[in-house]
Amino acid sequence: MAAALEQIATPYACERTIREQGLRGEAKRDYRLTHAKPVVEDFFTWAEAQVERAALLPSNPLTKALHYAPQRPEALRVYLDDPDVPIDTNHLERALRPIPMGRKNWLFCWTEVGAEAVATLQSLIVTCQLHDIDPYVYLVDVLQRIDQHPAAEVQLPIPRLRNQHFAENPLSSDLTRSAPAMQSLRSVAGYSSVTRPRWKFLLKLRGSDRFTLPAAEPDRRASPSRGPMR
Repeated sequence: MAAALEQIATPYACERTIREQGLRGEAKRDYRLTHAKPVVEDFFTWAEAQVERAALLPSNPLTKALHYAPQRPEALRVYLDDPDVPIDTNHLERALRPIPMGRKNWLFCWTEVGAEAVATLQSLIVTCQLHDIDPYVYLVDVLQRIDQHPAAEVQLPIPRLRNQHFAENPLSSDLTRSAPAMQSLRSVAGYSSVTRPRWKFLLKLRGSDRFTLPAAEPDRRASPSRGPMR
């Protein structure tokens, strides 16, 4: 176990050096190939040797961990050849952390279909944040643009490509001039108290650029006379 941790620590030390030296593009790639790739290859060789030894029971957690790397060689090596790919997905896990933190709010999804819609919107919002795009501006633009956008170019409005094609001429609405409304949607982007009325408000952007916020629904969770969910 100690040997594995030492080998894993070395590529992370390389990433720290890359950040400290401010390396970008090809310089970053060359540094990874020179300093990190030999260590990564040695780690795969070591992990495969440990698996072949079969010194531990299959149910042992270390056995499962040792099988993880040899089963995913391409995925774990991809960052070496692409300077834009981070060494791990910690940044994505941090971005998605508010979702389990708000698990009680997801009771307002009501159905599996509603939960799937919420997951899609959450993914869009997090992707916007990763690309330094204001989620409010993005959703107001895209949910209006989608009706007039050709289906053959459906990939263009995604957050990763949107700035290249639509950032100079984004669609807006009268709601943009309403500070309380903007704050309401941006609080959704910040994952604070995501309630059903706010999602209804967000989805109504799809149909019109002139509307008022829906009235808040009463909190019926504490009502003893409440009937079953439909």
